[in-house]
Amino acid sequence: MKKIRLPELQDRNFTACFPYFSVLFILLLLTGCIERKEEPTGPLTVNGNVDNRQMNVAFLISERVAEVYAEEGNRVEKGELLASLETVRLEKQAAEAEADVETARAAVKVAEGAVLIAEKTVEAAEGALLAAKAELEKAENGSRAEDILLAEAALNIIDVQLPAAKNFYERNQRLRSDSNAVSAQDFENAQSRYEKLTAEKKLAEANLEKVKNGPRDEEKAAAKAAVLQAEAQLGQTKAQLEQARAQVVQTKAALGRAEAILAIRNQSLADCRLIAPCSGIIRNRILEPGELASPHLPAFTLALVSPKWVRVYVEEPELPQIRMGMRAEIRMDGRETPWTGWVGFISPNAEFTPKTVETRELRTSLVYEVRVFVEDEDDILKLGAPVSVKFSGPLSENREDEAKTQSPVSEPTVSASALPQTDADPAELSNDGTQK
Repeated sequence: MKKIRLPELQDRNFTACFPYFSVLFILLLLTGCIERKEEPTGPLTVNGNVDNRQMNVAFLISERVAEVYAEEGNRVEKGELLASLETVRLEKQAAEAEADVETARAAVKVAEGAVLIAEKTVEAAEGALLAAKAELEKAENGSRAEDILLAEAALNIIDVQLPAAKNFYERNQRLRSDSNAVSAQDFENAQSRYEKLTAEKKLAEANLEKVKNGPRDEEKAAAKAAVLQAEAQLGQTKAQLEQARAQVVQTKAALGRAEAILAIRNQSLADCRLIAPCSGIIRNRILEPGELASPHLPAFTLALVSPKWVRVYVEEPELPQIRMGMRAEIRMDGRETPWTGWVGFISPNAEFTPKTVETRELRTSLVYEVRVFVEDEDDILKLGAPVSVKFSGPLSENREDEAKTQSPVSEPTVSASALPQTDADPAELSNDGTQK
């Protein structure tokens, strides 16, 4: 038996296995080429259509339309008059409300005058009460020592004058009776002076006695009654003052109500003029002169001029390349200069969702709606116009904030994810979305 050396055996084994290794290597290379996908290069470019926001403009009140100034297709600016309503009935109501305001103002002036009079009356009543209390205090305390001294001094003055007057009278009386040396006039003057001083002395003596004795009980009772009467009068005048002040408050409230009604009437008159809330283009003119306007019935459909948005759809594998505030370049056929916009809305829901259980192949067919905002002051981009959008890079932080604030709420539509992707007629679908 021939012996084979070990090196020869290893060479034969390698030679026999070489074709198998070569086939395996080629298969691995082919598999790697088939499974490998090319990474996307360059900015993402998609096609879409121009869309714009529109709003319904309606009157705030119900009235017959008088004039319509805007036509379909007209471009209107913010604050421009679009239409007007009849104002005859509202003008009469406003005139009536204005008359009520004037009446209420006059009532307020009268009430304020009554308050001033009541305040003066209260001041007078307070003064009368103070005087009555002073008289009562005087009656209760009796005469002062100064009053007694004054009464005594008055009596002493009379006592000093009375003897001289008496002697002068008696001397004239003797001369008159003896020799008739005094005229009748001088005698009568002397007699009158003497009698006057005698009467004044009696009066001074009575006054001194009265001062020493003080007020009587009847006088004290009368002083107390006067105080009570003054207090009652003061309370009555204060009550009248409070009533007058309450009347002022009431009339002012009536004036405020009348002014509020007048403001409402004037606002209704102002609401008869339909003003454009923003700049845009009249798409639909719904009401005509003579028709009845209502807050629930739009008069115009106004398409906003700027900003507009471009509605595009991005496939699921490309969705990570899009983010809010991202800069985008919008191009339109027939125009060389592009517009610069920004991503303002990315739909959180997928469109055209296939069956409930997606396969790996169908999962890549999901698309998401993206809205790219663009300023178009010249109104070149028309509704529905096809455009191409190339996403380039991020905007500044201010533009990102603006995109967040201007991001609109998605329109109320039925989500496509709830419908199966099928060519069957919608009427042939059952309630759960499956084909009958």
